[in-house]
Amino acid sequence: VYSWGKNKYGQLGLGHTNNVPLPTGILSLSDPLNRKNVRSIGAGKSHSAVIAEDGDVYTWGRGWEGQLGHDVVTEIELEPHIVPKMENRGSSAVACGRNHTVVVTDNGLIYTWGENKAGQLGTGDLKSSNSPVLIDSALNLPSVLSIACGEFHTVAICIEGTIWSWGRNQCGQLGHGNTKTCYFPTQVVGMAKKICIRAACGGQHTLVLTDANKIYAWGSNAYGQLGLNRSDKAVLQPDIVDHLRRSGACHVLCGYSHSMALMKNEQIYTWGRNDCGQLGLGHYTHSPVPELVTALRSVRVQQIACGYDHCVAFVADEVEPGMPPLEHVYSWGRGEEGQLGHNELLSRCTPRIVE
Repeated sequence: VYSWGKNKYGQLGLGHTNNVPLPTGILSLSDPLNRKNVRSIGAGKSHSAVIAEDGDVYTWGRGWEGQLGHDVVTEIELEPHIVPKMENRGSSAVACGRNHTVVVTDNGLIYTWGENKAGQLGTGDLKSSNSPVLIDSALNLPSVLSIACGEFHTVAICIEGTIWSWGRNQCGQLGHGNTKTCYFPTQVVGMAKKICIRAACGGQHTLVLTDANKIYAWGSNAYGQLGLNRSDKAVLQPDIVDHLRRSGACHVLCGYSHSMALMKNEQIYTWGRNDCGQLGLGHYTHSPVPELVTALRSVRVQQIACGYDHCVAFVADEVEPGMPPLEHVYSWGRGEEGQLGHNELLSRCTPRIVE
């Protein structure tokens, strides 16, 4: 595991609280992850979480709201520590909200912990938790495949392709057709006839990818982050991102107020807020529709990731037939805390290789 960027609460897991402008391995001798490969990584506002290959969960960073799941509230953990109640549960994926953490297990169960002032834990109440809580099967949530967290809301994709959501809903980010907070998992009825395969959450918006490679969006649209080319500041029900209807998306991700999609042709599109250059378009103008990141047109993008207001892309360039591809990481957007990994504290509006 490598980390870099803002580190006020030790969220980089490096044993200190200094910002780090270059990728740095979490290599302390006390770090149990040194001997394990990682299955899944999640990052909240000020805390981080990983799932090791054996299914154990490790967390570190800010813990004031119980988001580390260490049974007792700890202000800061500077290095990864195991979440005791998740040992031997076969965890497969983790996601982090602003101050809460969600884990799905191999058998489709969901555990949540941390802050719950908006019902984002899905436990039916507003009680925060310092340790993992199993979402009650009596709530009729089917077996879960994947999860995503917004600032104060959570969504789950279930095994039969339905999507469920809960938590804060002031911008319609739950997709229920209203702005009422929801304290337990509730199906997004507007997607009931679609097979959902992946979800992504921004601060107050949600994107979903279907098995037909179409993207649907709802929630806050203050900066055009839904990609719908609509003037509405909020959209309460799912609507298709028509601009990419024929392009064949295979992955979607969200920053706080911007969005990104990876296409089957290994190109990426971005849209939404752009005051830090997080769209990678060579300028700082917001975009209400998806735009091709032309700076990466000549490379094959394999994976993408979004931070609050920056983006990362993993690319593989074929040098010669039969030879291993050259692999690079590009980043762009806000960089004042070193989160771009360029060994400088500058924002960039075009992708640049992380050396």
